[in-house]
Amino acid sequence: MKGRHAVLYGVLGLGLVGVVVLEVAMSLGKSEYAKLVEACKQIQIGAAEDHVRQTMGAPINTVPFDDGKRKSKILIFPSSALASTPPQIEIDLETHKVVEVICDDGYRLARPK
Repeated sequence: MKGRHAVLYGVLGLGLVGVVVLEVAMSLGKSEYAKLVEACKQIQIGAAEDHVRQTMGAPINTVPFDDGKRKSKILIFPSSALASTPPQIEIDLETHKVVEVICDDGYRLARPK
């Protein structure tokens, strides 16, 4: 009987350690994401692509965009697993300037009409 209790307590202890490690990892991920969103909010329409990369780092993906009227690329940056919208910056291919900024669900600088 003592052996079973020892195993049970060992499993519970490992489970508790796992939960603590997961919480710490998630909080670190959130803080990095929060820093990236704050950096994103510093980007303005008309900023140079070089400035975006210096401010936000390297994107995790670049997606071409062509709707027949304009050609651009969208730089997509890392996000929290819980975020529905990753930070993304649209760059005009001719001018290499920012034309749209989306930092998260609540912050967007739209292209001038």
